[in-house]
Amino acid sequence: MKSFLLILLVALTSSTAISAEPTGFGCYVLDYKMGDFTPELWTKHVRVMKAAGMNTFVASYAGHQRLAYMIDIAIEEGMLETSIPIVLMPRNGESRFRAVMGDAQYEQHVAEEAAAGGPLPGFAPIQLLGEQHVRRKARQIAKYADRWPELIAYGNDEPGHGKPLTEEQLANLKEMYDRYQKLDYRLASSVMHPNMFNLVPHLDIVITNCILGANPGIKQVKDECERLGKEFWAYEINNRRGTTKMIRWHVGYWTWQTGPRVHLSWSWIDYLTSDFDTQMGEIKDRIASRNELIALGPEQDRMAQLQSEINGMTSKLKKLEAQRAEMLAEPRMNPRLIAHAEGVKDFHYLQDTEERLQQMRAGWDWEGWPWDEWVRGRDERGSGERYAVPDLDFDDLLPSRGR
Repeated sequence: MKSFLLILLVALTSSTAISAEPTGFGCYVLDYKMGDFTPELWTKHVRVMKAAGMNTFVASYAGHQRLAYMIDIAIEEGMLETSIPIVLMPRNGESRFRAVMGDAQYEQHVAEEAAAGGPLPGFAPIQLLGEQHVRRKARQIAKYADRWPELIAYGNDEPGHGKPLTEEQLANLKEMYDRYQKLDYRLASSVMHPNMFNLVPHLDIVITNCILGANPGIKQVKDECERLGKEFWAYEINNRRGTTKMIRWHVGYWTWQTGPRVHLSWSWIDYLTSDFDTQMGEIKDRIASRNELIALGPEQDRMAQLQSEINGMTSKLKKLEAQRAEMLAEPRMNPRLIAHAEGVKDFHYLQDTEERLQQMRAGWDWEGWPWDEWVRGRDERGSGERYAVPDLDFDDLLPSRGR
């Protein structure tokens, strides 16, 4: 404990302000990968997300009804920190736009957009306006609409996909940003190297691919976000493959050091099923290799051995598939989620300790050392210790992780 406090005190030689805003911890929720996505199933998942220390999520959804109950249930279960915006990755199209607008209004908007130059490249007709109507309809039917967080539109996912954007592509992204501004919606996108710094002006929330914190360009992106008044978020895609120690380090220590408004993981389903998926993938590869050998026409004994191996692996594969389906139907904490929860606790412990140390330093008075009072107290006690100092119990002064 003493060495840890010394490190923190050295780091705080120049005091910095602690953000009053809560930090978000969450993941991308891909509803279409989770089977029969009913309100009852979503409630089970929200409870496990809460147990893992998550307080927000990025919502992939189809239709206003699903969006309404996804947010309502998260609020009802006490999982959602409503001061943190929710980024939406909708999967809506013409049929759902017509359902919330009506045919006549839909056709009118399509014609108006076509006359104005048509939809953005890669977007369906009136997609931006249609999504606005879906969000509005969801609020109308929601139970807790007055408690909903801000809803954020999601633009192109990882523009460039690892290749530098052309001037034309950047111009299209700027136009998309301008159109969302006209609809009075803030825009977010996940960004990755080499297109991070250059996208900050065209987004309100920059969700940076942190690749387990290895890219030094992240610091430049954060500084540019602060300069332009944008929100700096971070997401990682490797925790599903990493160790539990790495998950805890990244969620807790890395987030405390780098200070994103929200730390996101890709994705919720990976936290639940990645171990099953890895084993299943390996088994499928082994089955494929055995089938390739069988296709070569080996001797009968060898043929029978290969087929027996395939049968055994197929049986194991079916068991894993059943266990994976059970995890999605009845989600529960696992080592990865426990590591995430511990990481969130680490983050809050570090943040609380940092704040308390700053308060202690701010309260230090170079001229106010109570020398006379201390001397009187020493004389009254009859102590002969000339150089004794008041007790300082760090266990009482600093927050505890409750262990």
